[in-house]
Amino acid sequence: MAKTPARSTGRPSRYQPDIATRILQRMAGGETLTAICRTAGMPCHSTVRLWAIEDRDGFSARYARAREAQAHAIAEGALDGAQRATDAALGRLEFDAKRWFAGKMLPRVYGEKPEPQVGTVVNPIVVLLQQMQARALPVVQHEPGGVGHRE
Repeated sequence: MAKTPARSTGRPSRYQPDIATRILQRMAGGETLTAICRTAGMPCHSTVRLWAIEDRDGFSARYARAREAQAHAIAEGALDGAQRATDAALGRLEFDAKRWFAGKMLPRVYGEKPEPQVGTVVNPIVVLLQQMQARALPVVQHEPGGVGHRE
């Protein structure tokens, strides 16, 4: 019984520079990797991440730059979507989801900034002890033969 030649089925997993470039361009335009990889002829998203981990043909640095551009595009899309929204609740949901995603992708730009502390909570007992210590009289060492000394 002769073996039939292997057919190419499923998604491509071999690194292909032209496909990698198309993926990165679409990501930089704001599309998610998951959505891009659902497209016919595109590899699975785990394959694309593997290309980045293995740095195939310098893919890792290009992938990082595309992710950064993607975060900017998504953040701008959040604002555009909020301005176009005809339903306030749906517009808010879209804005919040995109803002959250951009914040996770590029936290130094779109992440939550910690609120400055207006006042710190102070333990009053600690304050009282510190004040008492500051006001305490220094301990006086008496020398033999001094005032109050009896022999």
